[in-house]
Amino acid sequence: MRPDTVIELLKTEDGTNENGFGVLNILGRKTVFGEKYSIRSSEFYQASQSGYVLELMFQIYKLEYDSEKYLAYQSKIYKIIRTYEKNNKVELVCQAYDESPVRT
Repeated sequence: MRPDTVIELLKTEDGTNENGFGVLNILGRKTVFGEKYSIRSSEFYQASQSGYVLELMFQIYKLEYDSEKYLAYQSKIYKIIRTYEKNNKVELVCQAYDESPVRT
């Protein structure tokens, strides 16, 4: 397959807002091209038993990934739950992030 999906890898840090609630501060964005895949059914069911709802998987080149914990795709933020290196690429398995407000 050809990497034709645009995603943004997010450089982040945890912070707090003026009320003391946790927020995700986005320090930077790096746009990369990747391939989008569905979650494998076996992995989906295993994760749901552990309380995770996996939604998407992206595959990007390993040299573009720098251990980011979040990514943006189609204006939605996803938390990277698991990574898997395969040859010169890395799989990023994600779930939607909606735990706290986000600051950009």
